[in-house]
Amino acid sequence: MRKRSSLALPLLAVASLATMGVKCSGDPSTQVSLTATPAQGPASLNVQFDGDVTVAPPFYLLIGNDDDSNGESPEPAASTDERVPVFVLFWYWEFGDGGFDVGRSVHHTYKEPGSYTVKLTVLLSNGMSSSIQEADIECGDPNPAPADYLTFDGYTLTWHGSTTHTYTAFTGPPDELYRESEKDIGPVPQGMFTVNPANIEYLEPTDPWGEHRVMLEPHCATVHRMVDCFGVLRTRMYLHGGTLLGTHGCVELNDDLEESDFFTRLADYGAPIELEIRYVGDREANFEEPQCPFESSD
Repeated sequence: MRKRSSLALPLLAVASLATMGVKCSGDPSTQVSLTATPAQGPASLNVQFDGDVTVAPPFYLLIGNDDDSNGESPEPAASTDERVPVFVLFWYWEFGDGGFDVGRSVHHTYKEPGSYTVKLTVLLSNGMSSSIQEADIECGDPNPAPADYLTFDGYTLTWHGSTTHTYTAFTGPPDELYRESEKDIGPVPQGMFTVNPANIEYLEPTDPWGEHRVMLEPHCATVHRMVDCFGVLRTRMYLHGGTLLGTHGCVELNDDLEESDFFTRLADYGAPIELEIRYVGDREANFEEPQCPFESSD
């Protein structure tokens, strides 16, 4: 359903014309209002804005013909008044994302999700201006579904989301004799990583790699843990398939069907997904560095 928002603010006198012979009549109640259609929706959100000014009672400029005797003694000309309705000279819109436009009716596209406050400034022909700053635009789902995420505990790789699925997985050498600090030999260090489906590599099937692999991108906190605690920066770590158990420094899915299912799901997800590696049980005892146990930031 399209949501329509309408807001109004009394006119504020911030300036007046000092033009000779021009004066304002009455003390009207003036309101500026705007509508935004739709006021919320997903990015990119195209919004139609319309402004309006109402004056009650009708507001006029009185234009008078004053004495034009130029200081001479003849009788001055008779004074006459002409009533000219007040009108809007200028509409100026600020959309809250750095964009602006002019005109009574305008449209604007919000490309990034977020909340934006729109400001409309109106300049009237009597030299007065009014502004309204209370139109809120919501770009993006206000109640988005939680993002999917992955966990790996040394035994299973679990996909958490609207549907949860687990895969049997392994990391490090089969004899489990090396810790996470052992460069090019040990298991993937514990920490937070990003897995981006845009980086999936489709391979000729091999025992070590299977048909797919995708690089694990460590978060900054994970990098600092490796450098500060291990004194070693582990790089070029992958999540991949293959039937060979114990490829070093990677997380592997050794069942071909599970490999295919996982990478199909990852490609369909189509967005970067977070992976937390936290070992449990015997693999926590075998893999973790006792001097720097992994603690998540949560």
